[in-house]
Amino acid sequence: MTNQTGYIVYATDSVGTALGEIEPGVIRLLGEPGDGHVTAVEHIPFGHKFALRALRAGDPVIKYGARIGTATQDIVPGEHVHLHNMRSDFDERASTLDAETALPEDVVYELY
Repeated sequence: MTNQTGYIVYATDSVGTALGEIEPGVIRLLGEPGDGHVTAVEHIPFGHKFALRALRAGDPVIKYGARIGTATQDIVPGEHVHLHNMRSDFDERASTLDAETALPEDVVYELY
């Protein structure tokens, strides 16, 4: 069995959370819905989301039983789910965050 693990809370969740650095390959799913697995298709950083099933652009992103956002493009099972392919339904500024660093792009910082 794989050492890569992810966590889900409800069977209705569309994303899981990486419990460590994930590389392409099998992710063992831990949590209330019981044992299961999904195959990661790319690197997923620790603590980040990954798709448990296919999502179409416009589909809700469900984590821990709650809608946290909307897919902005089609997402395949095992794909990293983050600012590059989803948007927050609650934080209007999320669309202004850099997809790699999550730093705001709508603020100019000046050093004094």
